[in-house]
Amino acid sequence: MQARKENMNEGSLGKAASWPIYLFSTLILVFLAVVVVTVDGRLISRSQQEMGRELSAVLRTTQGSIDQWFRDQQDIVATWSEHPKVENMILELLAVEADFGSLSTSAHQEYLLELFSPFVARKGVQGFSVYSLQGVILAGSRRAELGRKDSSEEIQQFLNKVLQPGIRAAVSLPLQGTGTNFSTMLAASAIHNQAGDPLAILVFRINPEHDFTEILQRGRMGDSGESYAFSRDGKMISQSRFDEDLKKIGLVPDLGRSILMVDIRDPGGNLLEGFRWKVIREKQPLTLMAQSAMDEGPGGNLTGYNDYRGVPVIGQWTWDPLHEFGIATEIDVAEAYASMEAIRRLFFGLSGTTGILIALLTIFFILNRRKAETTRIRLADQATLMAEAEERNRLLLESVRDGIFGVDLDGKVSFINPAVLELLGYDADDLMGKPIHPIIHHSYADGSPYPVEECPMRAAFTKGKGSLVENEVLWRKDGEAIDVEYAAVPMRKGNDLIGAVIVFRDIRERKANERKIRDSEREFKAMVATIPGTVYRCEPDEQRTMRFISPEVERLSGYPPEDFLGNEKRSFASITNEIDLEYVTWP
Repeated sequence: MQARKENMNEGSLGKAASWPIYLFSTLILVFLAVVVVTVDGRLISRSQQEMGRELSAVLRTTQGSIDQWFRDQQDIVATWSEHPKVENMILELLAVEADFGSLSTSAHQEYLLELFSPFVARKGVQGFSVYSLQGVILAGSRRAELGRKDSSEEIQQFLNKVLQPGIRAAVSLPLQGTGTNFSTMLAASAIHNQAGDPLAILVFRINPEHDFTEILQRGRMGDSGESYAFSRDGKMISQSRFDEDLKKIGLVPDLGRSILMVDIRDPGGNLLEGFRWKVIREKQPLTLMAQSAMDEGPGGNLTGYNDYRGVPVIGQWTWDPLHEFGIATEIDVAEAYASMEAIRRLFFGLSGTTGILIALLTIFFILNRRKAETTRIRLADQATLMAEAEERNRLLLESVRDGIFGVDLDGKVSFINPAVLELLGYDADDLMGKPIHPIIHHSYADGSPYPVEECPMRAAFTKGKGSLVENEVLWRKDGEAIDVEYAAVPMRKGNDLIGAVIVFRDIRERKANERKIRDSEREFKAMVATIPGTVYRCEPDEQRTMRFISPEVERLSGYPPEDFLGNEKRSFASITNEIDLEYVTWP
């Protein structure tokens, strides 16, 4: 009885002594959960902030370029409308009968064709027209239209706008074109007499698929990013970079174009992954971006929303109240946060492993009190592992940023983002206004000189040639070379090359991972080579397309394994007796 009481007392004492362990373990797990939630939230927040800054920078640059392009077109047409010879010719044309026969044979028509021919011959210009105040075409590059009144209500409203007091010139949004011109934009200015009274309206027709769309398509990030313009009625008024995809999913006809054809509406699912909408396109809601831009003006969304293809994207957008259209810069969520998701998976894996270890160690301690000291040591080790994991993750969080900088035509830095300074260890004063090549790109990875004439970055701002480079290094201030991939994109103002933008990413970690994968593959192949018999992996398709087969197949069949890969020369079924096929294949 006494021994039983002692055992019971020892058991009671053991149970009582276990409560601090339960409490301590619980607190540790709660603390770990709090750390995971906090760090994960900060990781998401920081990644979203970085993407927001990059999207905003691209959007600002694109919007500024578009605004300048509109002003340039207005200045051009206004300058031509003020040409003294144009005024004289229009006065003469107004005295001619406004019918096709009289206007087409007028010498003034031929003179105007010759006068405007240098401008009309420019790339992206579709022609010109001179309208009377009543909307009748008096002269123009389309002879068949002379003497006619344009029946388009949109064009008549636009011409009336040009005649309003205080309007020197105006540029329309893209409109449906005629003939071989799928779409057109109008740049117009009133022609006045010496007294300042309007006589007629000079209109230049511009192809929006040229400069207007090209400016927008330069404003994109990564492989999935794009910038595009849209109208008040939700129509895309620039050319999409995804025309081929849009044709495959039925948003654009095979011989059509996305401009003026695609509605900026949310189909409710990813059309590229086979989703099919349940309501007709016209009744689908506008995308979150388009609705917000029209209702609230400039904004952004960094958590994700569906674009007009149903693909989850993040973006920044703005609305131009003067010209009544919006501009959006978007990038697929999957690409935007790829680095962040990789770090989150690593972080959750480490944190989950830590939590599981703590729980197992606690249970082990309670079941075997004789190993209490060992358990306490392991718990202390786990606390150390947690601190190290937190430190590693903090360093990773601070490094997940792409560097962006711009250079002028002399290769001198004109702007720079904080990530460049952080990745390369420089202060802003070390780089701003200075040639970038001799500072960070002067040598190859082996230390040999890198001639500036061979530099893809230089080609971007001297020749207007963009490039994507994946196997070079940049040099830090401390002399260290870091592996990077970078894109060098020419920066233009109108037709003029004014510099380049370079975006680079630190890929040292990725290269290390690639080496590990190669090592793992070698280990796997070595392991498979020791297994008796043939090991293979195939697709679950009707032909059982072979993706991997071990070298042992050559000893068994006499054919090398390369013959079976992809079923290029022979299939598994081709070396199997027909009687045995039903036993070695499956439905």
